[in-house]
Parts: sequence; structure tokens; C-alpha cells
Amino acid sequence: MPNSLFSDPKEIEFLSDASHPNFDKNEFKKINSECWLFLLNHSDYDWETNLFLYYLFDKDALFLIGMKQNEWKKRYKKLEYEEWREYFEKQ
Repeated sequence: MPNSLFSDPKEIEFLSDASHPNFDKNEFKKINSECWLFLLNHSDYDWETNLFLYYLFDKDALFLIGMKQNEWKKRYKKLEYEEWREYFEKQ
């Protein structure tokens, strides 16, 4: 995973654990939607949570490549929050 795709090094640290051989997506999928939505709404965890959810649920995140965290927060955070809320409601 090239570092240049992310605007903050902690994003790489957050996602790099997902490549650990003992990482199990199914365990993370057991986390309830209220917890995910809380993290998406929290300014300290929103960006990383969104990236992780894209990975966890195999969603296409190409539009996020090269996007700065602040840009995402201003332009897409509310929209993405609503999309994830609707996604979880359908599960």
C-alpha cells in the first residue's frame, strides 16, 4: 500500500493491522452499527473509520485516493455518514 495515498501516517498504521495474518474481517463485522456510526461521527476517528469500513465491506474507495482528510470532512463526511447509516439499516 503506497504511503502517498494517505494524507496522515496514522491512517496507514490504522489500516496496516488489517494485513496481519490473524486479522479476521468477520470479527469486525460483528461490531454493531451504532458503534461504527459513533466512530464515523467522532472527529478523532471519522476519517480512519470510513476508510476501514470501505475495506471491511469491500466497497470501492477509488474516489478517496489522494483526497486530504480535511477535504473529506468538509465535502463528504455528512454524505458518507448517511450512506453508511442506510447501509447498516439494510443489514
